[in-house]
Amino acid sequence: MDQKEKRRELLTFIGAILIIAVSAFVLALKDYRSARSSFPMWKEPEELPPAREEWLMEPGGSVDIGHFSGEGLAWHRLKVSMKPPREGIYDFCNDPVILDYAWGGRWHTVYEGKDCYTVSSRDGGAVSVDLRLPSGIFRRDGRYRVRLCKTGREENSVFQAFSREFTAKHWSGPVEGMEFNDYPVWEKAGGEDIKSESLTLTAGNILVDEQGRTLLEYRAVNRGERCGCLYDYRVDRLWQGSWYTVSPERAIRGTYLGYSMEPGEQTCAVEIPEKVAEHPGEYRVYWNEAGYCEFTVG
Repeated sequence: MDQKEKRRELLTFIGAILIIAVSAFVLALKDYRSARSSFPMWKEPEELPPAREEWLMEPGGSVDIGHFSGEGLAWHRLKVSMKPPREGIYDFCNDPVILDYAWGGRWHTVYEGKDCYTVSSRDGGAVSVDLRLPSGIFRRDGRYRVRLCKTGREENSVFQAFSREFTAKHWSGPVEGMEFNDYPVWEKAGGEDIKSESLTLTAGNILVDEQGRTLLEYRAVNRGERCGCLYDYRVDRLWQGSWYTVSPERAIRGTYLGYSMEPGEQTCAVEIPEKVAEHPGEYRVYWNEAGYCEFTVG
């Protein structure tokens, strides 16, 4: 093998290494941008001094992720187990809760909030507390760290009372790449719905009104006698052959513009979760004892 061939092989090898390195860099940069956009904030974590010994809590068990819903809002419930230094009641009232996410071998603070909870232990053993975090905060796989703090008497003084690392697994959702917690609620629609034979509901356009509400226009045709007001309702989504409710129970009660009571035809509108308009799929609105209005988001 002459020198030219060796040089060509060397240049080919170096070129392949450069292509691999550039590809890895592009993928890492893309993932970094995706990670940053997945959270309400992204900053270097602040190292906090430890709280007084009587307030220091040790990890006491597993971490569980669930969700709350109601009053038109949706929250993740992070259930953490901690062990106080001794038996007693420890009140955390409007004290800081910090969530960090590990990326690139470093921690990044992705949420800072405040919560109220009580650690009550009769025997000094571990107890569980429920923390409220924004819905969708765990949309990424990876390692997280929750830090619970205690506010000091001096202004702006914050001390760390508890820290726990855990892994959150990506939850599959209604469409690829989007978790169920993108909606205010995600639970299987249960029970038997009653449908009126004399009322026909036909979906129209989805629009946003002057108040920023996402509305579904629909046409209501009443071919029978005077019927009840279309008042209590829910919004469902079809996923893998089953219907799932995606609106909070009674959270949007009464948010309608017009209703059909007398025989005849009327054009109305009903408020739906704004996320519905962002995710293609088959949906329906169900009014109690009135019926369904099915619609498609393309």
